[in-house]
Amino acid sequence: MGYLRYESAERTPSYQTIVFMAQKLGSSPEYLTGQTDDPAPQAYQIFRDADPVLFEIIKELKGADEKSKERLLKYCRELMRDTEA
Repeated sequence: MGYLRYESAERTPSYQTIVFMAQKLGSSPEYLTGQTDDPAPQAYQIFRDADPVLFEIIKELKGADEKSKERLLKYCRELMRDTEA
């Protein structure tokens, strides 16, 4: 019911609500509010309990140099391409 009020402009969502909606839609608050044409999220939240492996990967990479991060990204993309075939 609240969403319909946002759609009809009867009510304006709070910033926290916009952030929540953007996360659920896989987008960004900036896109939902018309500040950008790019629907890609500007940030991701990774929770240890929800995705422990990805959390550990991010933790390991935080201190890595850019070259190492780029190599890992390239390798990750190759792995994902292999699983799609």
